[in-house]
Amino acid sequence: MANLASACAPSPLQCATYRRNQMQKCVRAQPVLRAARPRIVRVSAAISEAAEKVAVNILLGAVGVQWVGMGALVVAAPFLRGGKKEPMDWKDIYEELSQQKMNTIDSQKARDLLKWRGATLVDVRAADQQERNSVAEAESFPLYRPIQGSDLASNAKRAAFGWVGTYGNEFNDDWVDDMKQAFPNKGKPLILMCASGGSMEAKPGAATGFQSRSLKAVYYLKKAGYKNVYHLEGGSTQWAK
Repeated sequence: MANLASACAPSPLQCATYRRNQMQKCVRAQPVLRAARPRIVRVSAAISEAAEKVAVNILLGAVGVQWVGMGALVVAAPFLRGGKKEPMDWKDIYEELSQQKMNTIDSQKARDLLKWRGATLVDVRAADQQERNSVAEAESFPLYRPIQGSDLASNAKRAAFGWVGTYGNEFNDDWVDDMKQAFPNKGKPLILMCASGGSMEAKPGAATGFQSRSLKAVYYLKKAGYKNVYHLEGGSTQWAK
């Protein structure tokens, strides 16, 4: 067996010849590689340029969609103005509330009122907001509701809001009546809560504070004759802390 293995093994001369042939192949291949290098560089540059163009086109497409949405709002603006309006503008609400005593309380004070004075926490956020972030202690009375009408103005509003990926809401004309039916005792403590709470504090750039649904709800209840109405500072965000 040893003699057979020795007979099959290549001789030193064969090994040297094999190595020389391989080196010659490498030497012959070098000019080909040098000639192909510019082509490889050009192909790589072309691929990079194509990828860059694709990225730019994607970005332009996204911007285009946003511009289309903005264009839809511009086109629909006359219909939006012609649709249902709120009973009062925020500026007028702010002026009237500024002349009255505002009972703005934090979440701890609100919990004390719920526990010791039988107050009710009223959630005036939109229904979809309440579904995403519910507050177990609150009763739901959204100040705004999904757009109800099927007329041209209402359909235009729905389409415009849909273009920009938002859900169209409008002021709930039945809100005060719903509150009167649910809380006939106008002396009952009611705590109004929305998402942010808003603020009556005037600051540079915000001469009429920061409007919110809970502040508007406070105004409408006061106007309806309710005596113990409270505004929750920080809204549902503060309540969750």
